[in-house]
Amino acid sequence: MTHTHAFNGPAWIVVPADQPEQFAEAAQAADVVVLDLHNGVLPRDKEFARQCILECPLDPARTVIRVNPVGTDEHAADLQALASTTYRRVAVPKVESAEQLAGLVDYEVVSMIESPHGALALGEIAGASGVVGLMWGSEDLIVNLGGLTSRKCNGALRDISLHVRSQTVLHAAVAGIFAVDGIFLDVENLEGLLGETLDASSSGFAAKGGMHVSQMAVIKEGFRSKPDKLDWARGVVEVAAEQRGSFRHGAQVIDAPVITLAERMVARADASASVTP
Repeated sequence: MTHTHAFNGPAWIVVPADQPEQFAEAAQAADVVVLDLHNGVLPRDKEFARQCILECPLDPARTVIRVNPVGTDEHAADLQALASTTYRRVAVPKVESAEQLAGLVDYEVVSMIESPHGALALGEIAGASGVVGLMWGSEDLIVNLGGLTSRKCNGALRDISLHVRSQTVLHAAVAGIFAVDGIFLDVENLEGLLGETLDASSSGFAAKGGMHVSQMAVIKEGFRSKPDKLDWARGVVEVAAEQRGSFRHGAQVIDAPVITLAERMVARADASASVTP
């Protein structure tokens, strides 16, 4: 069974690590801040970005550092800088094997699936020591496939992207770790973000990524059970305790899988209520 929460909650925001003026606002809006040393920072600014992480610390319980890919000089420099901090949660891009993560024994690792090799090695990666979560990346995936866009003209994800997305949450469930749905890049399309977040929440993802503070409230809303659905779930759980086998509750016949879903909905709502903002 997957973890109910991805660390502190479902709303993850990615912030370039060389823009410390955004750190505090991001931390206020999101459940988890991902300080990005990789794609969000130009090569000439990598060292400055590491210095910003050292000089502008955030709550380590609500912060993930997205390091550079394993095997690069920048990755080694990232780990050297982090060694003097209390940050022990890292997102590792372009993971393609469990062996790549062997040097991260001191960290909780979120493995980022962004290539064909990574997608085909999902089972191995999900079960690697130290891996606590998976996150997939649509744009990097399409680049590495030789494609052009991750979405169709109507904004929907392409079939290949949906395949990797589905495989990510499936392998996370098998490994007993959490899955984070990919970053929604269109910061002005809040309706599209909500729809995709609702699907992610209902499909078993524990969180979703965004790039702007305006997206965080929408992601939180997408993971929050609607009052009528939560009332239904609590009612099912209460009645089930007095029933044997399947039973009718209102207009619906309730059996074991439905009871499990209701219990999960209640547990997720209770866990959300217990998370400190």
